[in-house]
Amino acid sequence: MEYPFFTMIPIPGKHGGIVIGKGGSYLYQLGTEFGVKITKMTAQPERKRPTPYFLIESYFEKNVNMASIRVYELIVKSMTQANTKLASNLSDLAQESQHTNLVLSEKDGLIKQLKQELGVKEKDEKNIINTTYDSDNEDTIIIVM
Repeated sequence: MEYPFFTMIPIPGKHGGIVIGKGGSYLYQLGTEFGVKITKMTAQPERKRPTPYFLIESYFEKNVNMASIRVYELIVKSMTQANTKLASNLSDLAQESQHTNLVLSEKDGLIKQLKQELGVKEKDEKNIINTTYDSDNEDTIIIVM
């Protein structure tokens, strides 16, 4: 059965799930609410459709347009939520990085102090093989000469 009105909405990334719903339940609900048939289509590169898309069909143009608006709203909502989560993760990483830099700076100061206490001179710096931090004990610094 062919419908006279239709539109195709590309599905960006993994943002189609919010439109489909669990087991297709929301897709069905949208179809019923707007009097349209909504089908998730796979990519068809041979037809110049490189990404999956939603095909929205109906006998009435207004129904297709209204359903399209709702689908776009849902996709934007999903993308906004993903963006918010990414921004939060980025903020967490920035804080962790800042903390790590502070700890490393503190440890470098302790190493410099230990070298002074041990009497390590600049010419002896070449003989230091490795300076590490004991990951199990944050207060332990190991200097191998």
